[in-house]
Amino acid sequence: MRKLFLLFAIGLLSQITLGQKTIVLTESDHGQLEAGSTFGFDPQPGDIIKVDVSRRKYIKILGMEGTAENPITIINEGGLVSIDASDGWGAIELKNCKHVIIDGSGDQSIKYGFKLEGKSAGLAFTELCSDIEVKNVEVAGVFTSGANHEYTFFGIYAK
Repeated sequence: MRKLFLLFAIGLLSQITLGQKTIVLTESDHGQLEAGSTFGFDPQPGDIIKVDVSRRKYIKILGMEGTAENPITIINEGGLVSIDASDGWGAIELKNCKHVIIDGSGDQSIKYGFKLEGKSAGLAFTELCSDIEVKNVEVAGVFTSGANHEYTFFGIYAK
């Protein structure tokens, strides 16, 4: 009985320490995610935002801060998440964020779990972002129709 209680207490402690909440972002959800207002709570270090395969429109993330030990993770769920923001500024933009991971390894059957295309940038880090990690993400140029056949100005924009 003591061993069972100890295992339960260790499991509970690890959950409390991580404080991990999982949020699933689908196509019908608003594109702008702001700490404190969008979710009804402030995302905490260790929280996970899963982006559903149905998601096609842009994502703008404002003011989210993880820690070096427990970053906030944004990960694909259910396959390739292909965001085409050719009618907007960028596919994914992080603004004033710290210790965030954008991870496209949510589906082990594909190499790149996110494909990002935007009018000006596929992926953008603006207004004092720091300690951002990006892995398993494809940033593709957006081809605009017309005589000039132009592509996205920035693939990845960092300010």
